[in-house]
Amino acid sequence: MNQMNHRQGRRTNYNNITPFVQGNTVRRVEVVEEQQTLSRDERIRLRQNRERHKRMNLSYVLIMGTALLFVAVLLCNYIQLQSEVTNKVKEISKLEVEYNRLKLANDEELARINSSVDLEEIKAIAIGELGMTYAGEGQIVTIADNDQDYVHQVADLP
Repeated sequence: MNQMNHRQGRRTNYNNITPFVQGNTVRRVEVVEEQQTLSRDERIRLRQNRERHKRMNLSYVLIMGTALLFVAVLLCNYIQLQSEVTNKVKEISKLEVEYNRLKLANDEELARINSSVDLEEIKAIAIGELGMTYAGEGQIVTIADNDQDYVHQVADLP
């Protein structure tokens, strides 16, 4: 990396003047100096330790594979449950539509039946043909209500 010095017109080696490291990381000077003072055996052992830590050992791979499998099973179950919920919501929506349709048809039929019944005609037939009469004053008996759903008559009333 020799360049011309503009003032003096001679080549200057900047590597000899200022120590620097090219690249995107700067190493600590102390670490480099410590590595240089290590013996050959220590450097070999240090390099082996670094390589061993860089490699994935079998237990690490098994643990990570198991974790990945567990997460995949959970994700599949979640997607299946989400699909079931979506299908149930669609089914409920269809049933609500059917319920509303049947309720509307039932209300229309009830209105048709109520409009077709003539109460005056029924009264005329009951009195004229069947001989029914209105109840007299002594014929109406009032029974006290004791909060039951129905009244059961066991004997004739006087």
